[in-house]
Amino acid sequence: MARYVTRRLLWAIPTVLVVTFLAFLTLRAVTDPVASYHRLNPRATAEKLQQYRQVNGLVGSVPEQYFRWLGHFVTGHWGTSIKGSRPVWPAMR
Repeated sequence: MARYVTRRLLWAIPTVLVVTFLAFLTLRAVTDPVASYHRLNPRATAEKLQQYRQVNGLVGSVPEQYFRWLGHFVTGHWGTSIKGSRPVWPAMR
């Protein structure tokens, strides 16, 4: 029985990673956070948009962005909302 539970727990790790990676890719494919930010802040300069990319971890390759996102998600650092510039986590309570 312990062997069965251990095997299931070990399989859960890659399963969670694959599912979260697919969710991450899907969100990145259908939405562009920088474009959304620019729609809400039409006077934002190119420097401001680059700063937004930097602050929100939208630079680097897709795997780098994913692991940065996963680390922030697990630690509870969910960033700020585009609309209202408030922390995301308290708004979800």
